[in-house]
Amino acid sequence: SCAGAGALVGTMMLAARGSTDGIARVINLGSVAAGLGLTVFSLSPSLALAAVALTAVGFGVIVTGAGTGVGRASALSLAGGGWTVVLAGRRTELLETVAREIGDPARTLACTTDVADPQSVRALFDACTARFGRVDLLFNNAGVNAPGVPLEDLPLEDWKRVVDINLNGMFYCIQQAFRVM
Repeated sequence: SCAGAGALVGTMMLAARGSTDGIARVINLGSVAAGLGLTVFSLSPSLALAAVALTAVGFGVIVTGAGTGVGRASALSLAGGGWTVVLAGRRTELLETVAREIGDPARTLACTTDVADPQSVRALFDACTARFGRVDLLFNNAGVNAPGVPLEDLPLEDWKRVVDINLNGMFYCIQQAFRVM
């Protein structure tokens, strides 16, 4: 959960390829996507993972924020379900640790990424498609919280950091996902 001002933009989204009508679907685990005109519905993280894990073998997923917390747990779960997993996050050493835990280098790629940087996100998707040929699922999980201070005391730089990562970063990843799905 997000505290303080971070709650205003905290969210997770999944984009998945392969619906019957050929349109990529977005599974919104927060609140932002509804205003984007996308096909949106809400699921708990565990239900979302259960839903996509049914047809996992041979499919590729990018997990942002994969070095810790929900991203790490999701990456491990998806890999255990047969997914080819691209681990994205800011801290290389944490991504490499998760990759070792998965234990299948042929189906895992650790890719240091700053989701607040559109060029970094493009490089992530380029690396994934170059290595595995496709992206079938984006677990768009990277996010940060604002410091737990009263809103009137929140420094503008901290607010911009939350928006850049939690909102703009989500958009950059979804945009790239839609381009390659």
